Amino acid sequence: MNETRKDTVLTLKKIAFIGLITILLLIPLMMIEGVINERNELKYSVKKEISRAISESQIVDGPRLIYTVKKEQVVDDKKEMVEELHIINPHKLESKVNVTTETLRRSIYNVIVYHSKINMNGSYVLPEAVYNGENFKIKMKVSDLKGLTDTPKISLLNKDYKFDVDDSGQLYTIIELPKENQTDRIIHFTMQLELKGTERLMFAPSADETVLSISSSYANPSFVGEYLPLSRDVNEDGFTAKWKVLKINKKRSEYMGVDFIEVASQYQQAMRSVKYGMLIICLVFVAGLLVEFVAQRQIHVIQYAIIGLSLTLFYSLLTAFSDIIPFGCSYLISSIMTTIALTLYYRGILKHKSAWILGGFISIMYVTNYILLQMETHSMLAGSLLLFVLLSVMMYFTANMNK
Repeated sequence: MNETRKDTVLTLKKIAFIGLITILLLIPLMMIEGVINERNELKYSVKKEISRAISESQIVDGPRLIYTVKKEQVVDDKKEMVEELHIINPHKLESKVNVTTETLRRSIYNVIVYHSKINMNGSYVLPEAVYNGENFKIKMKVSDLKGLTDTPKISLLNKDYKFDVDDSGQLYTIIELPKENQTDRIIHFTMQLELKGTERLMFAPSADETVLSISSSYANPSFVGEYLPLSRDVNEDGFTAKWKVLKINKKRSEYMGVDFIEVASQYQQAMRSVKYGMLIICLVFVAGLLVEFVAQRQIHVIQYAIIGLSLTLFYSLLTAFSDIIPFGCSYLISSIMTTIALTLYYRGILKHKSAWILGGFISIMYVTNYILLQMETHSMLAGSLLLFVLLSVMMYFTANMNK
Protein backbone atom coordinates (compact mmCIF):
# COMPACT_ATOMS: atom_id res chain seq x y z
CA MET A 1 0.00 0.00 0.00
CA ASN A 2 2.78 2.43 0.92
CA GLU A 3 4.63 1.60 -2.30
CA THR A 4 1.48 2.30 -4.33
CA ARG A 5 0.91 5.62 -2.56
CA LYS A 6 4.56 6.53 -3.05
CA ASP A 7 4.34 5.77 -6.77
CA THR A 8 1.17 7.87 -7.01
CA VAL A 9 2.84 10.81 -5.30
CA LEU A 10 5.86 10.55 -7.61
CA THR A 11 3.59 10.40 -10.66
CA LEU A 12 1.67 13.48 -9.53
CA LYS A 13 4.93 15.35 -8.91
CA LYS A 14 6.15 14.39 -12.34
CA ILE A 15 2.90 15.58 -13.97
CA ALA A 16 3.16 18.85 -12.02
CA PHE A 17 6.74 19.40 -13.23
CA ILE A 18 5.68 18.62 -16.81
CA GLY A 19 2.84 21.13 -16.46
CA LEU A 20 5.35 23.73 -15.20
CA ILE A 21 7.64 22.99 -18.17
CA THR A 22 4.67 23.41 -20.52
CA ILE A 23 3.88 26.82 -19.04
CA LEU A 24 7.55 27.91 -19.24
CA LEU A 25 7.61 26.93 -22.92
CA LEU A 26 5.14 29.75 -23.53
CA ILE A 27 8.11 32.12 -23.18
CA PRO A 28 10.05 30.92 -26.27
CA LEU A 29 6.77 30.61 -28.21
CA MET A 30 5.96 34.23 -27.43
CA MET A 31 9.49 35.25 -28.44
CA ILE A 32 9.02 33.50 -31.80
CA GLU A 33 5.68 35.28 -32.25
CA GLY A 34 7.53 38.54 -31.63
CA VAL A 35 10.07 37.69 -34.34
CA ILE A 36 7.27 36.88 -36.80
CA ASN A 37 5.52 40.17 -36.03
CA GLU A 38 8.80 42.02 -36.50
CA ARG A 39 9.33 40.32 -39.87
CA ASN A 40 5.78 41.19 -40.91
CA GLU A 41 6.24 44.85 -39.95
CA LEU A 42 9.50 44.96 -41.88
CA LYS A 43 7.72 43.53 -44.91
CA TYR A 44 5.09 46.27 -44.62
CA SER A 45 7.79 48.96 -44.51
CA VAL A 46 9.46 47.44 -47.59
CA LYS A 47 6.09 47.48 -49.37
CA LYS A 48 5.61 51.15 -48.49
CA GLU A 49 9.10 51.92 -49.74
CA ILE A 50 8.41 50.21 -53.08
CA SER A 51 5.02 51.96 -53.29
CA ARG A 52 6.66 55.35 -52.85
CA ALA A 53 9.20 54.52 -55.57
CA ILE A 54 6.69 53.10 -58.09
CA SER A 55 3.18 54.18 -57.10
CA GLU A 56 0.76 53.72 -54.23
CA SER A 57 -2.55 51.91 -54.44
CA GLN A 58 -4.75 53.74 -56.94
CA ILE A 59 -8.23 55.27 -56.77
CA VAL A 60 -9.79 56.59 -60.00
CA ASP A 61 -12.70 59.03 -59.73
CA GLY A 62 -14.35 60.77 -62.70
CA PRO A 63 -14.26 62.28 -65.29
CA ARG A 64 -16.67 65.13 -64.47
CA LEU A 65 -17.68 68.17 -66.52
CA ILE A 66 -17.20 71.44 -64.63
CA TYR A 67 -18.16 74.94 -65.70
CA THR A 68 -19.07 78.32 -64.21
CA VAL A 69 -22.10 80.57 -64.77
CA LYS A 70 -22.05 84.29 -64.04
CA LYS A 71 -25.02 85.60 -62.13
CA GLU A 72 -25.98 88.99 -60.81
CA GLN A 73 -26.26 89.10 -57.05
CA VAL A 74 -27.01 91.88 -54.57
CA VAL A 75 -24.33 92.24 -51.91
CA ASP A 76 -24.56 95.15 -49.41
CA ASP A 77 -27.12 96.91 -51.61
CA LYS A 78 -24.78 96.63 -54.54
CA LYS A 79 -25.17 94.49 -57.62
CA GLU A 80 -22.23 92.26 -58.30
CA MET A 81 -21.51 89.50 -60.80
CA VAL A 82 -20.56 86.25 -59.12
CA GLU A 83 -19.53 82.92 -60.59
CA GLU A 84 -21.41 79.76 -59.67
CA LEU A 85 -19.61 76.45 -60.04
CA HIS A 86 -21.57 73.63 -61.67
CA ILE A 87 -20.56 69.97 -61.78
CA ILE A 88 -22.07 67.43 -64.19
CA ASN A 89 -21.45 63.75 -63.53
CA PRO A 90 -21.46 61.38 -66.51
CA HIS A 91 -24.90 60.03 -67.30
CA LYS A 92 -23.38 56.71 -68.28
CA LEU A 93 -19.82 55.50 -67.82
CA GLU A 94 -18.45 52.13 -68.89
CA SER A 95 -14.85 51.34 -67.95
CA LYS A 96 -12.99 48.32 -69.27
CA VAL A 97 -9.76 47.59 -67.40
CA ASN A 98 -7.05 45.08 -68.24
CA VAL A 99 -4.45 44.52 -65.53
CA THR A 100 -1.07 42.80 -65.68
CA THR A 101 0.75 42.07 -62.43
CA GLU A 102 4.39 41.63 -61.51
CA THR A 103 6.02 40.44 -58.30
CA LEU A 104 8.94 42.58 -57.19
CA ARG A 105 11.44 41.16 -54.72
CA ARG A 106 13.50 43.26 -52.35
CA SER A 107 15.73 41.40 -49.92
CA ILE A 108 13.53 38.50 -48.71
CA TYR A 109 10.21 40.22 -49.32
CA ASN A 110 7.79 40.12 -52.28
CA VAL A 111 5.45 42.94 -53.31
CA ILE A 112 2.86 42.74 -56.09
CA VAL A 113 2.67 45.72 -58.47
CA TYR A 114 0.39 46.13 -61.47
CA HIS A 115 0.01 47.99 -64.75
CA SER A 116 -3.51 48.73 -65.93
CA LYS A 117 -4.95 49.88 -69.23
CA ILE A 118 -8.25 51.69 -68.71
CA ASN A 119 -10.66 52.44 -71.55
CA MET A 120 -13.68 54.60 -70.69
CA ASN A 121 -16.79 55.25 -72.75
CA GLY A 122 -19.49 57.56 -71.47
CA SER A 123 -21.83 60.46 -72.04
CA TYR A 124 -22.94 63.68 -70.41
CA VAL A 125 -26.52 64.96 -70.49
CA LEU A 126 -26.26 68.74 -70.57
CA PRO A 127 -28.80 71.00 -68.87
CA GLU A 128 -30.06 74.04 -70.78
CA ALA A 129 -28.15 76.38 -68.47
CA VAL A 130 -24.84 74.94 -69.58
CA TYR A 131 -24.89 77.09 -72.73
CA ASN A 132 -24.81 80.20 -70.56
CA GLY A 133 -21.66 78.96 -68.90
CA GLU A 134 -17.97 79.39 -69.46
CA ASN A 135 -14.63 77.95 -68.29
CA PHE A 136 -15.58 74.44 -69.33
CA LYS A 137 -13.27 71.77 -67.94
CA ILE A 138 -13.12 68.02 -67.59
CA LYS A 139 -11.71 66.98 -64.22
CA MET A 140 -10.85 63.64 -62.69
CA LYS A 141 -8.96 62.34 -59.70
CA VAL A 142 -6.16 59.79 -59.66
CA SER A 143 -4.89 59.20 -56.13
CA ASP A 144 -1.20 58.87 -57.06
CA LEU A 145 -0.22 60.68 -60.26
CA LYS A 146 3.18 59.02 -60.15
CA GLY A 147 1.46 55.92 -61.51
CA LEU A 148 0.58 57.53 -64.86
CA THR A 149 2.70 56.01 -67.62
CA ASP A 150 1.33 58.26 -70.39
CA THR A 151 -0.50 61.58 -70.63
CA PRO A 152 -4.23 60.84 -70.33
CA LYS A 153 -6.49 62.17 -73.06
CA ILE A 154 -10.20 62.41 -73.66
CA SER A 155 -12.04 62.56 -76.98
CA LEU A 156 -15.36 64.40 -77.31
CA LEU A 157 -17.07 66.50 -79.94
CA ASN A 158 -14.58 65.16 -82.52
CA LYS A 159 -11.61 66.63 -80.66
CA ASP A 160 -8.84 65.15 -78.52
CA TYR A 161 -7.87 66.91 -75.31
CA LYS A 162 -4.82 66.10 -73.21
CA PHE A 163 -4.93 66.42 -69.45
CA ASP A 164 -2.77 68.59 -67.22
CA VAL A 165 -2.51 68.82 -63.41
CA ASP A 166 -3.98 71.72 -61.42
CA ASP A 167 -2.82 73.10 -58.08
CA SER A 168 -5.01 70.65 -56.15
CA GLY A 169 -3.36 67.66 -57.83
CA GLN A 170 -6.35 66.81 -60.03
CA LEU A 171 -6.21 66.06 -63.73
CA TYR A 172 -8.00 68.61 -65.88
CA THR A 173 -8.36 69.75 -69.45
CA ILE A 174 -10.09 72.81 -70.89
CA ILE A 175 -12.72 72.05 -73.52
CA GLU A 176 -15.03 74.01 -75.79
CA LEU A 177 -18.79 73.56 -76.10
CA PRO A 178 -20.41 74.90 -79.30
CA LYS A 179 -23.24 77.19 -78.23
CA GLU A 180 -24.96 76.93 -81.58
CA ASN A 181 -25.67 73.20 -81.09
CA GLN A 182 -28.13 73.55 -78.24
CA THR A 183 -30.53 70.93 -79.59
CA ASP A 184 -28.14 68.05 -78.86
CA ARG A 185 -27.98 67.74 -75.10
CA ILE A 186 -25.98 64.49 -75.05
CA ILE A 187 -22.20 64.52 -75.48
CA HIS A 188 -20.37 61.21 -75.87
CA PHE A 189 -16.74 60.79 -74.90
CA THR A 190 -13.99 58.20 -74.82
CA MET A 191 -10.91 58.23 -72.63
CA GLN A 192 -7.73 56.16 -72.30
CA LEU A 193 -5.62 55.88 -69.17
CA GLU A 194 -2.56 53.78 -68.35
CA LEU A 195 -1.92 53.48 -64.66
CA LYS A 196 0.46 51.51 -62.47
CA GLY A 197 0.18 50.94 -58.75
CA THR A 198 0.77 48.61 -55.82
CA GLU A 199 -1.62 45.85 -54.74
CA ARG A 200 -4.95 47.73 -54.92
CA LEU A 201 -6.94 49.32 -57.77
CA MET A 202 -10.21 51.10 -56.93
CA PHE A 203 -12.84 53.06 -58.86
CA ALA A 204 -15.50 55.49 -57.71
CA PRO A 205 -18.99 55.09 -59.22
CA SER A 206 -19.01 58.68 -60.51
CA ALA A 207 -21.80 58.34 -63.11
CA ASP A 208 -25.56 58.00 -62.84
CA GLU A 209 -24.98 54.52 -64.24
CA THR A 210 -21.49 53.11 -63.77
CA VAL A 211 -20.38 49.84 -65.34
CA LEU A 212 -16.90 48.54 -64.49
CA SER A 213 -15.20 45.47 -65.96
CA ILE A 214 -11.78 44.29 -64.76
CA SER A 215 -9.82 41.36 -66.21
CA SER A 216 -6.38 40.06 -65.31
CA SER A 217 -4.20 36.96 -65.39
CA TYR A 218 -3.83 37.20 -61.60
CA ALA A 219 -5.45 34.11 -60.09
CA ASN A 220 -6.01 35.19 -56.47
CA PRO A 221 -7.92 38.48 -56.46
CA SER A 222 -9.71 39.90 -53.45
CA PHE A 223 -12.71 42.05 -54.37
CA VAL A 224 -12.96 45.03 -52.03
CA GLY A 225 -14.96 48.18 -51.49
CA GLU A 226 -18.60 48.97 -50.78
CA TYR A 227 -19.78 47.12 -53.89
CA LEU A 228 -19.04 43.52 -54.81
CA PRO A 229 -19.09 42.39 -58.47
CA LEU A 230 -22.41 41.43 -60.03
CA SER A 231 -20.58 38.63 -61.83
CA ARG A 232 -17.13 37.13 -61.55
CA ASP A 233 -15.10 34.28 -62.96
CA VAL A 234 -11.96 33.30 -61.07
CA ASN A 235 -9.77 30.39 -62.11
CA GLU A 236 -6.11 29.43 -62.34
CA ASP A 237 -5.73 31.44 -65.56
CA GLY A 238 -6.92 34.70 -64.00
CA PHE A 239 -10.21 36.46 -63.38
CA THR A 240 -12.88 38.69 -64.87
CA ALA A 241 -15.32 40.72 -62.79
CA LYS A 242 -18.12 43.17 -63.57
CA TRP A 243 -19.77 45.83 -61.41
CA LYS A 244 -22.85 47.96 -62.06
CA VAL A 245 -23.83 50.83 -59.77
CA LEU A 246 -26.82 53.14 -60.27
CA LYS A 247 -27.36 56.66 -59.00
CA ILE A 248 -30.19 55.56 -56.71
CA ASN A 249 -28.05 53.04 -54.80
CA LYS A 250 -24.81 54.90 -54.33
CA LYS A 251 -23.48 57.27 -51.71
CA ARG A 252 -20.54 59.64 -51.65
CA SER A 253 -17.02 58.39 -50.98
CA GLU A 254 -17.76 54.81 -51.98
CA TYR A 255 -15.44 52.69 -54.07
CA MET A 256 -15.16 49.29 -55.71
CA GLY A 257 -12.20 47.36 -56.99
CA VAL A 258 -9.72 44.59 -56.40
CA ASP A 259 -6.70 43.75 -54.28
CA PHE A 260 -3.73 41.97 -55.86
CA ILE A 261 -2.22 40.52 -52.70
CA GLU A 262 -0.98 37.19 -51.43
CA VAL A 263 -3.83 35.08 -50.07
CA ALA A 264 -1.83 34.30 -46.95
CA SER A 265 1.75 35.43 -46.60
CA GLN A 266 4.40 33.15 -45.11
CA TYR A 267 4.33 35.17 -41.90
CA GLN A 268 0.56 34.92 -41.55
CA GLN A 269 0.78 31.15 -41.96
CA ALA A 270 3.74 30.93 -39.57
CA MET A 271 1.79 32.92 -36.96
CA ARG A 272 -1.22 30.64 -37.37
CA SER A 273 1.08 27.65 -36.96
CA VAL A 274 2.56 29.03 -33.71
CA LYS A 275 -0.99 29.37 -32.34
CA TYR A 276 -1.19 25.57 -32.44
CA GLY A 277 2.24 25.24 -30.79
CA MET A 278 1.11 24.83 -27.20
CA LEU A 279 -1.55 22.31 -28.22
CA ILE A 280 1.01 20.15 -30.04
CA ILE A 281 3.43 20.32 -27.08
CA CYS A 282 0.68 19.26 -24.67
CA LEU A 283 -0.41 16.37 -26.90
CA VAL A 284 3.17 15.11 -27.34
CA PHE A 285 3.74 15.28 -23.56
CA VAL A 286 0.50 13.37 -22.90
CA ALA A 287 1.52 10.78 -25.51
CA GLY A 288 4.86 10.40 -23.70
CA LEU A 289 3.08 9.83 -20.37
CA LEU A 290 0.84 7.21 -21.99
CA VAL A 291 3.89 5.40 -23.36
CA GLU A 292 5.42 5.43 -19.88
CA PHE A 293 2.24 3.86 -18.50
CA VAL A 294 1.70 1.25 -21.24
CA ALA A 295 5.31 0.27 -22.02
CA GLN A 296 6.59 0.69 -18.45
CA ARG A 297 9.42 2.94 -19.62
CA GLN A 298 10.54 6.13 -17.93
CA ILE A 299 11.16 9.57 -19.44
CA HIS A 300 12.91 11.99 -17.09
CA VAL A 301 11.47 15.46 -16.45
CA ILE A 302 14.59 17.09 -17.89
CA GLN A 303 14.13 15.00 -21.03
CA TYR A 304 10.56 16.32 -21.30
CA ALA A 305 12.00 19.84 -21.17
CA ILE A 306 14.41 19.03 -24.01
CA ILE A 307 11.58 17.51 -26.04
CA GLY A 308 9.52 20.66 -25.46
CA LEU A 309 12.38 22.90 -26.57
CA SER A 310 12.78 20.81 -29.73
CA LEU A 311 9.08 21.21 -30.51
CA THR A 312 9.44 24.96 -29.95
CA LEU A 313 12.53 25.18 -32.15
CA PHE A 314 10.41 23.86 -35.01
CA TYR A 315 8.64 27.24 -35.26
CA SER A 316 11.93 29.12 -35.33
CA LEU A 317 13.13 26.88 -38.17
CA LEU A 318 9.82 27.36 -39.97
CA THR A 319 10.07 31.16 -39.80
CA ALA A 320 13.72 31.20 -40.88
CA PHE A 321 13.18 28.88 -43.86
CA SER A 322 10.06 30.83 -44.90
CA ASP A 323 12.26 33.87 -45.52
CA ILE A 324 14.00 32.16 -48.42
CA ILE A 325 11.75 29.35 -49.71
CA PRO A 326 7.95 28.85 -50.03
CA PHE A 327 6.02 28.15 -46.82
CA GLY A 328 5.05 24.59 -47.83
CA CYS A 329 8.68 23.59 -48.42
CA SER A 330 9.71 25.34 -45.19
CA TYR A 331 7.09 23.43 -43.23
CA LEU A 332 8.12 20.10 -44.79
CA ILE A 333 11.84 20.58 -44.06
CA SER A 334 11.29 21.85 -40.50
CA SER A 335 8.84 19.07 -39.60
CA ILE A 336 11.10 16.33 -41.03
CA MET A 337 14.13 17.67 -39.13
CA THR A 338 12.18 17.90 -35.86
CA THR A 339 10.48 14.51 -36.24
CA ILE A 340 13.74 12.67 -37.02
CA ALA A 341 15.58 14.35 -34.14
CA LEU A 342 12.85 13.55 -31.60
CA THR A 343 12.34 9.99 -32.85
CA LEU A 344 16.05 9.24 -32.43
CA TYR A 345 15.99 10.94 -29.02
CA TYR A 346 13.01 8.81 -27.93
CA ARG A 347 14.84 5.75 -29.25
CA GLY A 348 17.86 6.56 -27.08
CA ILE A 349 15.69 7.19 -24.02
CA LEU A 350 13.20 4.32 -24.23
CA LYS A 351 15.19 1.66 -26.13
CA HIS A 352 11.80 0.28 -27.10
CA LYS A 353 9.61 0.11 -30.20
CA SER A 354 7.30 2.68 -28.60
CA ALA A 355 9.87 5.30 -29.68
CA TRP A 356 8.76 4.76 -33.27
CA ILE A 357 5.13 5.13 -32.20
CA LEU A 358 5.92 8.49 -30.59
CA GLY A 359 7.83 9.57 -33.70
CA GLY A 360 4.86 8.58 -35.86
CA PHE A 361 2.53 10.49 -33.55
CA ILE A 362 4.64 13.65 -33.90
CA SER A 363 4.65 13.35 -37.68
CA ILE A 364 0.85 12.93 -37.66
CA MET A 365 0.57 16.07 -35.52
CA TYR A 366 2.60 18.09 -38.02
CA VAL A 367 0.67 16.75 -41.01
CA THR A 368 -2.63 17.52 -39.30
CA ASN A 369 -1.44 20.97 -38.31
CA TYR A 370 -0.50 21.74 -41.93
CA ILE A 371 -3.90 20.56 -43.17
CA LEU A 372 -5.61 22.83 -40.63
CA LEU A 373 -3.46 25.75 -41.79
CA GLN A 374 -4.65 25.25 -45.37
CA MET A 375 -8.31 25.12 -44.38
CA GLU A 376 -10.09 28.49 -44.36
CA THR A 377 -13.69 27.81 -43.35
CA HIS A 378 -13.78 24.54 -41.40
CA SER A 379 -10.45 24.54 -39.53
CA MET A 380 -12.18 25.05 -36.15
CA LEU A 381 -14.55 22.12 -36.72
CA ALA A 382 -11.80 19.83 -38.01
CA GLY A 383 -9.49 20.71 -35.11
CA SER A 384 -12.23 20.13 -32.53
CA LEU A 385 -13.13 16.73 -34.02
CA LEU A 386 -9.47 15.74 -34.03
CA LEU A 387 -9.10 16.66 -30.36
CA PHE A 388 -12.21 14.65 -29.56
CA VAL A 389 -10.75 11.57 -31.26
CA LEU A 390 -7.41 11.97 -29.48
CA LEU A 391 -9.11 12.43 -26.12
CA SER A 392 -11.21 9.30 -26.73
CA VAL A 393 -8.05 7.29 -27.47
CA MET A 394 -6.43 8.59 -24.28
CA MET A 395 -9.54 7.69 -22.29
CA TYR A 396 -9.35 4.15 -23.67
CA PHE A 397 -5.71 3.65 -22.67
CA THR A 398 -6.11 5.22 -19.23
CA ALA A 399 -9.39 3.52 -18.30
CA ASN A 400 -7.60 0.70 -16.41
CA MET A 401 -4.92 2.77 -14.66
CA ASN A 402 -6.40 2.01 -11.18
CA LYS A 403 -6.52 -1.77 -11.70
